[in-house]
Amino acid sequence: METRCSVNGKGLADCKVPNISNPESILTVDLSNNKIKSGDGLEVFTKLQTLILTKNKIESLKTFPSIPTLQTLNLDHNNMDDVYETIKYIKEKFPSLTSLSVLDNPFSPKAGTTQYALFRNLSLIHISEPTRPLYISYAVFCLKKKKKKKK
Repeated sequence: METRCSVNGKGLADCKVPNISNPESILTVDLSNNKIKSGDGLEVFTKLQTLILTKNKIESLKTFPSIPTLQTLNLDHNNMDDVYETIKYIKEKFPSLTSLSVLDNPFSPKAGTTQYALFRNLSLIHISEPTRPLYISYAVFCLKKKKKKKK
């Protein structure tokens, strides 16, 4: 039984994956390099653990369904400009999330700046307390530096 679904660069405007059988068995969905703006269609993936939405046109997670099983979310290279709204929806819709990547969104620091260098040197943002009540504390608490590889 297939547990991974990848639909890269097909021009999709939403997350409705064509011609998929047994979406309830899929654990990983990669919809990178599309034109996705909404989460419509994700509700069929009832056991989804990893969602990759790199290089799309997502501005907000407002239209995304609740995915209680989601653990890893990659939203790099999208159009999200409100970090507080993003954190709010992540907290509401993805209660099991442990890893999040949001590089190169409008709320991310611009390339070439000191802040970007620091931001880029962060690994996936690890969320270990998804029930923290304060958004600002929650966002700062999530940052964890990449471990340097030993040679």
